Amino acid sequence: NFTDSTISNAAIAGFNWDFGDGNTSTQQNPSHFYTSPGLYTVRLIVTTVNGCIDTAIKTNYIRVVSNPSADITGNFSFCVYNKLFVNGILLAPDTAALTWRWNFGNNKTSNVQNPVAQSYDTAGSYPLRLIVTNTTGCADTVDRTVTVWPRPAIEAGPNKTIIVGTSVTITPTGDPVVDYLWTPPTGLSCTNCYSTVASPKNTSAYTIRVTDANGCVNSDIITVIVLCNEQNVFIPNTFSPNNDGVNDVFYPRGKGLFKIQSMRIFNRWGEMVFQKTNFAANDASAGWNGNYRGIRANEDVYTYIIEVICNNSEIIPFKGNITLIQ
Repeated sequence: NFTDSTISNAAIAGFNWDFGDGNTSTQQNPSHFYTSPGLYTVRLIVTTVNGCIDTAIKTNYIRVVSNPSADITGNFSFCVYNKLFVNGILLAPDTAALTWRWNFGNNKTSNVQNPVAQSYDTAGSYPLRLIVTNTTGCADTVDRTVTVWPRPAIEAGPNKTIIVGTSVTITPTGDPVVDYLWTPPTGLSCTNCYSTVASPKNTSAYTIRVTDANGCVNSDIITVIVLCNEQNVFIPNTFSPNNDGVNDVFYPRGKGLFKIQSMRIFNRWGEMVFQKTNFAANDASAGWNGNYRGIRANEDVYTYIIEVICNNSEIIPFKGNITLIQ
């Protein structure tokens, strides 16, 4: 905005402004818009009604400075508990000193061009603003929206207890997702399924890791507790070693068993009539056929002590009576 301050004793007939960029005006107090940065010399020629002229020149009087042209690069969409990484860039060179002012929408600000990563602990949309100002006070404002996606909900469920040699189905609950991964794979029927059947030999903790359509990840852990007890073992209380092909041998049976560490059998006087170590369960050939010292033992009630090693390496002792029937 230009203001004429001419003093004259005669009436002024005309004004002739030259703004220094090739544009002119004949108004007394004109306004002019400069389209390019630079230094401009302004000239005003005033003419009275009598034809008198005076000229005023202001050399490099107008200094036009361009606004900084800035932008933001970074990841504007990510999952909760991940971080926002952004940098400020200039789209056009600027020789002036610049100040950078960030507002991340999470109650945090920064005054450097490349700020530290920002955290957002709650899903939602956040306004991101960068204002770049040069020493002349000219500024550029860049606005973006930060989208923070929630993590998918997932619950593997309560811990499970099984008997070694058996299995249990694990079915989690949670939000719809696009990818499942169970780890470790040992003892599982499927590692990339929603539900899986677990048959571990030992107590195992399984982690399910899910990924939703936004790429957000969550996980949960379930423990399958594996027990070995009398439910794994069947020990008969009678046998008849009469070579009729039915129940002729006394031996331990069951499932989820690794081997029999030892089996000892005693008569009513405490005398050991049979001993066997380190043999497989369910193996009739390794059992007691009713003989003692090469002859058939008497029909009687005998006491056994058996140590069973389960598939989970647990050693279970069993003690009881077996009746030998002729």
